[in-house]
Amino acid sequence: MKIAIDAVGIDATGGGRSATLNLLERLVELGAEHQYLIILSVPEPSLQASNVKQLIAPTKGRMQVRLWAQITWRNLFIREKVDLVHHIKCQALWGSPCPSIVTVYDLTVLAHPEFFPRVDVLYWQSYQRLVLPRADHVIAISHMTARDLRHFYGIPEKKLSVIYPRISSAFRPPDAEAIARVRSKYQLPEHYLLHVGSISPKKNLAVLVQAYRELKSSGRYAGDLVLVGRNYSSSADPALAELLAGANDIPVHMTGAVPQEDLSAIMGAADCFVFPSLHEGFGMVSVEAMACGTPVVAAHGDAIAEATGDAGVLVDDPTNPEAFATAVYQITSNPTYRQILIGRGLDQAKRYNTDQPVYETLGLYERLVRRVV
Repeated sequence: MKIAIDAVGIDATGGGRSATLNLLERLVELGAEHQYLIILSVPEPSLQASNVKQLIAPTKGRMQVRLWAQITWRNLFIREKVDLVHHIKCQALWGSPCPSIVTVYDLTVLAHPEFFPRVDVLYWQSYQRLVLPRADHVIAISHMTARDLRHFYGIPEKKLSVIYPRISSAFRPPDAEAIARVRSKYQLPEHYLLHVGSISPKKNLAVLVQAYRELKSSGRYAGDLVLVGRNYSSSADPALAELLAGANDIPVHMTGAVPQEDLSAIMGAADCFVFPSLHEGFGMVSVEAMACGTPVVAAHGDAIAEATGDAGVLVDDPTNPEAFATAVYQITSNPTYRQILIGRGLDQAKRYNTDQPVYETLGLYERLVRRVV
């Protein structure tokens, strides 16, 4: 079987890249009897294999890439004798000449349009509404995303599968040497609370900073706050930027994006991982933190609760800084409770460090090509 995989855009750092690249690496290895045409924004060394041909998009702009795809991919798939195409980053193609699958991570743009540029909202309200239902099958990464697909796009149950992401085995409790290395490299303090993710209003980081300020001012926590991720600019989240501008009284470290080899140590060295996001398709980063042996406090969104199970401390009101501060204090002030949560988190993370998602995806490929789905 020859499989085309549209992986344009996975070069952007974040949970989506981690999960997608991890899945692709295992697909290529465990589905070695198949040939793969993988379309990318930039070459991916980890996807180089005898059964893989990488095709690099000639343009970087998101809309330009989609226009290029719409104009050229149909003939490309015919010429390459592709049996199936998997759009692994939410974007679908109008008029595919072969069976098609689309993976959708989340529909936050429709659930919370106030967080996004108007052009993005219109794109998902118009073009995606027309194209997604035309796919032969849609993969949702959580049951919440599946519900959103049924609600916003009317995707029927028979065309919808929930396949959880697979976390990388690189996320594991770090040793003392790795922790010392990242402390020195990023000038991290001995004790800190951690958030990992790009800046955007949906991440709700202003509430996190307010919660941290309440912890510091009340003497309930002596450590610092570390924010890891890209897009740390005032335009990305004006409310957060305004808050930080007047936050000279609290130590907030911004590292920017960090490479994969450093992230697990940064996670594992934290006292607590705090994830107040208002809407997620899954909340992969919270599971990665658990895999590194760090307790998690998160907003009680449907997908985050689905991902963390009973291993995380979930806050019912994501707009309440004191609720997050209280949850963090209960962990950092009680070593026994913290160790219980660490154990639960390690067990929960193991559920997502298996090859089951890979085999489920390969099985779906085979059924679609045989037209038995």
